[in-house]
Amino acid sequence: MRRARAPTSTSASCSQRLSTADALAASRKRLDYLATSNLDVRVFQEVPLYIRHRILKEGQLLFVREEGADSLYGLALRTAREFERFKPIYREYLEQVARAGS
Repeated sequence: MRRARAPTSTSASCSQRLSTADALAASRKRLDYLATSNLDVRVFQEVPLYIRHRILKEGQLLFVREEGADSLYGLALRTAREFERFKPIYREYLEQVARAGS
C-alpha cells in the first residue's frame, strides 16, 4: 500500500468527462500508472470543487492538445464560477472546523 504524502507542488492533467466504457479504460490506465510510477492520476471533473480550484490556482499545466485549449479555458472558467458560488459555504465549513479544533 502506498502512503499518501503532502505534495511538494501541484500539477494536473485535465480531461473531459468520460463515458462508462472510457471511464473503465481510464481506471485501468490509472492503475497502470500507479503500478509503474509515482504519479497520482485523477479525472479533473471528478475531484472535489475546492481541489479543482486549488489545482487551477496553484497547479502547473503539464500538457494540453492544441485542439483542447478552448475546452480547457471553458473548463477553468466554469470551475472558477462554481467555486465563487461555493466559497461562502466552504469558508463557513473551514471556520467550523477551526472552532472545533480550538
